[in-house]
Formats: sequence, C-alpha cells, structure tokens
Amino acid sequence: MINRVSFTVLPAMVVTILLFYIMFLLIQSDGVELDEREIINLVDYVRVPEPPELRVDPRTVERPEPPQPPPEVPEVSFNPGKDPILVWEPAPPQQPRTNAGPMLSDGAYLPIVKVQPNYPRRALQNGQQGWVVLQFTVDELGRVVSPEVLETCVTTLSVSVEDCTDSPGSIFNHAATTAAMRFKYKPRIVDGFAVPTSDVRHRISFQLTQ
Repeated sequence: MINRVSFTVLPAMVVTILLFYIMFLLIQSDGVELDEREIINLVDYVRVPEPPELRVDPRTVERPEPPQPPPEVPEVSFNPGKDPILVWEPAPPQQPRTNAGPMLSDGAYLPIVKVQPNYPRRALQNGQQGWVVLQFTVDELGRVVSPEVLETCVTTLSVSVEDCTDSPGSIFNHAATTAAMRFKYKPRIVDGFAVPTSDVRHRISFQLTQ
C-alpha cells in the first residue's frame, strides 16, 4: 500500500516543482526592457537648378511694317456732251407659254385617251342601238371643250348601226356627251406652241351584241 502511494506522489511533486520553476522564469522575463529601435526614413531632396533667364536684345527684334494707306482713286469727270450715256432697257416681254411648252414640232391634234360610254339602261331594256355625232373644241391642254350634238340615229336590233340613217333620237345624247368630256388629245402645235382646235367632229356608236 505504501509503495503504491509513493509511486503516485513522487511524479506529482516533480511536475509541481517544474511548474513553479517555469512561472519563476516568466516573472523574471517581465522586467527585462525591450530595446526598441525607431526606424527613420530619410528622404533625399534633390534641388533642380533654375533655368537661365532669357534676355532679348531689343535691337534684334523685327518690328512690323506700318500699314500702307489705300491707293488714291482718281476722280472721274463726266461730260454729258462728249461721254456716252449707258441706258438700261428692260427685256421685251416674252410670248406667253402654255403647258405644252415652246420649241415643239408642229403637227395636228391626235387622240390619246378615249373612254367607252355607258350604255343607257332604257336603251338596253328597249333593245335600241344607234350613234351620235358630236362637235367640240380641243384646247391647248388637249381637253374637250363645249361638246354639241350634231346628228343622231336610233334603231333596233333589226337594223344594224351602220345602216341607221333616217331615225334620229336623243336617248344616247347624254351618254355620248359625258364620254367625250373625258377624252384626251395631243393639242395642235403651231410655231412651237400649243393652240386650240375648234370644230372637231367625233362619232360615238352604241351597238348591242346579238
């Protein structure tokens, strides 16, 4: 029993003594002052020499030349008795131009557009056909002006339109006049200018298919 106790106590005492010795060393080290050295950064300043002062000799500086006066304008004398007088005259008025423009080749009027007339409903119901001769004026713009009915002929399917001669009627007059107003012509050209053409005659036929 005694041997067992002595075997446990002796190591404990040794460890305790070592701990006290370590603590003693730590306490002694707290009194030691540390040697702190300050680090000082030294900056070298380099002095740049000043540039030499520039001096200009006033005798060597070129001075600008003074502006020269404008040349003298000689005085002009005018003698109404000897010197010619310039008189401005306006240009003579030009001949009025039309939309066709000048310098066109001379020629007669020519049809450009012809519109098919509407067949009257009453003539369709009655089985009538025939033709209308109109007279009108083609102006300088190629339009139909003032159409008038000169001759008419109305017949039935039993007589062809070409053989209709002695049966005048007015059933086709309005349709023919309306269609003629929509015609378009190339106007007549005289001396390079468009001029109206009067007494133009045109026949419009109304024919049923059999």
